[in-house]
Amino acid sequence: AAPHGPHPGPAGLDARGQGRDRRAPAGSLGLERARRLRQHGALKGRGAAALLAALALGAPAQEPLRVWRLGGRDDRARPVGSLQKPFVAEAWARAHPGQRPAALTCGRESRCWLPTRHGRLELARATALSCNAFYLELARATPPELLAQVLRERGFVVREPLSPPGGIGLMDSGEVAVTPQALLRSYRELTSRPWSQGEPVRQELLRGLREAALTGTAAGLGQRGYWAKTGTVPAVDGQPLATSGWALALDDAGFAVLALLPRGTGRDAARELGQLLPRLRAGGASGPP
Repeated sequence: AAPHGPHPGPAGLDARGQGRDRRAPAGSLGLERARRLRQHGALKGRGAAALLAALALGAPAQEPLRVWRLGGRDDRARPVGSLQKPFVAEAWARAHPGQRPAALTCGRESRCWLPTRHGRLELARATALSCNAFYLELARATPPELLAQVLRERGFVVREPLSPPGGIGLMDSGEVAVTPQALLRSYRELTSRPWSQGEPVRQELLRGLREAALTGTAAGLGQRGYWAKTGTVPAVDGQPLATSGWALALDDAGFAVLALLPRGTGRDAARELGQLLPRLRAGGASGPP
C-alpha cells in the first residue's frame, strides 16, 4: 500500500479485516444482506436469483474503502455530492451579510433524497441530515457567480454556468469536482478559521457537522469528537444505477480523513470509515496507519 493517500486500509486489509483479494464466503454479510433485501422485496426476479447465486459461489467481496488523509498523496478531482454543501452556506452568508438562513419545511413537494422528507429544520439540522431541499433554497438565493467563486476559493473545479442543483452536488449535475487533498484542506479551514462575513452562520454550520457525526448521515462513525459530512454520487466506475459513497471526518487536533466507498452511499461509507478510525488515528494525521 502507498504510504499516503488511497489505500484499502491498514496492512492491506479492508474495513472488515479481510484481504483485498479474498472472496466472500457463502455465509458472508453480503449474502445475508442480499437475502434480507429479497425478503423485503428490494430484490426481485432473475436479478435477485443471479445475485444470490453469485454471492453463494464466492463472488468478489465489496471493493475496499479508499482513504486519503490530510497531507498525504492526492488523486484526481471527482464529484463529491453533498460534501459541497457547507460552502453553499458560506456563499449564502456572503450574499446576505448580517443574516441567518430561515427555517424551512422539507415537505412532500420538496426535492430531497429522503422519501418521507425531513420536516421543518434550520441550518444545523439541515446540515446534519444533508437536506437537499434546504440547501437548494440557499443556492437559489445566492448569485451563481458568487457561489462558483466561493467553491473555487475552496479548491473546487467548477463548470459554469452553475445551477443550484449543481451547486449543492446533486447526483445528476456533474458541474463541480474536487481533489481529495483540496477537499480536506477546505474542511480544515472551515473548522479552524472564522469567516470575515457570516461567522454566526459558520458556527451554526459547525454544530450541524457535529450533529452529523452523532445523529445525522455520518452517525455510522460511531464515535464522538468529530465533525463529519457524507455525500452520495453516481458510481465512480460508471456502473449504471449504482452509487458510490463519500465520508469525511475531522477533529480539532489536526486529524482529517476522507473515504470513498466505490459501492454504497455516504451513510455506508461513514460506517466503514468508523471501523478504520482507531487505526488511522494511531498512525497520526498523515503517513501510514
